[in-house]
Formats: sequence, structure tokens, C-alpha cells
Amino acid sequence: MVDNNIVFIICFYIYIFISLINWYLECIMKNIQISFDEDLLRTIDQFATTSQLTRSAVVREAVKTWIRQEEIKAFEDTWIQKLKDNPEASEDSEAWLKAEKWGDE
Repeated sequence: MVDNNIVFIICFYIYIFISLINWYLECIMKNIQISFDEDLLRTIDQFATTSQLTRSAVVREAVKTWIRQEEIKAFEDTWIQKLKDNPEASEDSEAWLKAEKWGDE
């Protein structure tokens, strides 16, 4: 038989742990208000449910992915423009290739 005091102590420590996590998240996360149409919100909720994530986590990941895609596009556009401006500069192309590989690691 489990002692009630032990159960209470374990529950208390779990409560403290969860409270600390929530406090930490409040310190590093900012709450914002954002609007979605019903269809998009339904899709977000479906992804959240199947992924076992919160709605906020799904939106956060989507925004991070979009930002990364935009960074890659900007890098590629810069690279292409650089090559168009100076097609003979093969040493620059090698430097861009190394930078691109480094960014993927």
C-alpha cells in the first residue's frame, strides 16, 4: 500500500515542476492575437490534434518553416544575381557553395 504522504509529495513536486515550466515559457514567449478564417483554423486544429501539439506550436512551426524558406529564396536570388553580374567569378561560386553547405549542417 502506498503512503498518502508520498503521493502528496510526488504530486506537489509535479505541480511545482509544471509551474516552473509555465513560468519559463511566459518569460520567453510573447502572447499575440492573430486571426484565421474558420477553414484555416479547422486545419490548424486538425494538425495540432494529430501531431499532439498545441495550436500555438503548430503556428510557430509553420512560421519558422516559412521564414526558413524565405531565407533560402533570398540566398538563392543573391547567388543567381551575383552569377549574372559576374559569370567569370568562379571563385565566388565556390564560396557560395561552401556557405550553402555550411548552412545545412
